[in-house]
Amino acid sequence: MLIYNAILNSDLISKKIKLELTFDALQQGQLQLFLEDDNEFTASTVRTVEIPSAVKNFRVEIDVPVVEKPGRIRIDTGFTRGEWVFRKISLKGYQNTIDFSGNQLVSNFKATNDIKLFKLEKDGFVVRKTDTKDR
Repeated sequence: MLIYNAILNSDLISKKIKLELTFDALQQGQLQLFLEDDNEFTASTVRTVEIPSAVKNFRVEIDVPVVEKPGRIRIDTGFTRGEWVFRKISLKGYQNTIDFSGNQLVSNFKATNDIKLFKLEKDGFVVRKTDTKDR
């Protein structure tokens, strides 16, 4: 929350924040970004990114909606099963950018029941939504 507010307050002109993701996806599918507002994830804050096929170093920039009481940002793979390697995650304002390292992601990551693997590798932060034996 502090990071979101710091970027929003430093962005005096446009008041726009973007989430930039660079990742590999081993399959087509989609990622959804949810932004918490006043301890609640609502449909009005959902942003969806289509992944056309298996990709390497896929870069997307998502506009983050301005909310009254910002909280956590959740990245969800929806119904897509597979594996993603997140290489870079950044919050970008007009004058400020905050990059999140793999170590920060691992230490703050809260997995749900369907996440089978999350680990730090030299190339990035790996998330797998199914075991290879489930494929």
